[in-house]
Amino acid sequence: ISFHKNKKEKSDEDLLADYLKNQDMEILGELYSRYMNLVYGVCLKYFKEREKSKDAVIQIFEKLVIEIDKHEIRNFKNWLFVVTKNHCLMKLRKTKAGKIISIADENEMAALRDAALEVLSGIEQAKEY
Repeated sequence: ISFHKNKKEKSDEDLLADYLKNQDMEILGELYSRYMNLVYGVCLKYFKEREKSKDAVIQIFEKLVIEIDKHEIRNFKNWLFVVTKNHCLMKLRKTKAGKIISIADENEMAALRDAALEVLSGIEQAKEY
């Protein structure tokens, strides 16, 4: 009879401590898989697109691998929720910034085109005199 707990029976805190000690990706994967549906749901709430949300779930896991040992995490679920929300907001902010820039570029191009047409029109009128 084995009295050792299975990985699936361990608490989030135990799994996190084990991961930080051993850097075993299976342990981090087990911990993350407990909340993958939560992460996906939050992403879907912000992006409103399934594929974009699925991509974000993968990106957030990749981010965890890099960031998890840089933070003192007391409650993994809450911490992951905040990381997920911030990830989504940053992606949306970048998307909005890109749209604003592209609109500004279009407006600038229209203004430059109008200015160029005025100059050409002035040149044509000067040639007529």
